[in-house]
Amino acid sequence: MKDYNQYRITVNNSQGNITENYPGDQWSLIAEHQEERGYHAIFERRLITDESILPLLTDSKGYLNLKGKVICPWEIIAEFH
Repeated sequence: MKDYNQYRITVNNSQGNITENYPGDQWSLIAEHQEERGYHAIFERRLITDESILPLLTDSKGYLNLKGKVICPWEIIAEFH
């Protein structure tokens, strides 16, 4: 299995669709208008990988193992308040 990332953007508690395509243009547009409109926006990603990651973890809380495919927890990579 090839590893890949999933992304999502949440603006003012409205969560967008999960995508495998990096939403850089969408995030740039939000950032451009954030200050004047007062958005609270969060840009997150999570890794989808195989179960070989599990022995490397000291705490596997939040990791889902679905028949050999492991879905890692979401991590915030950028945020505006």
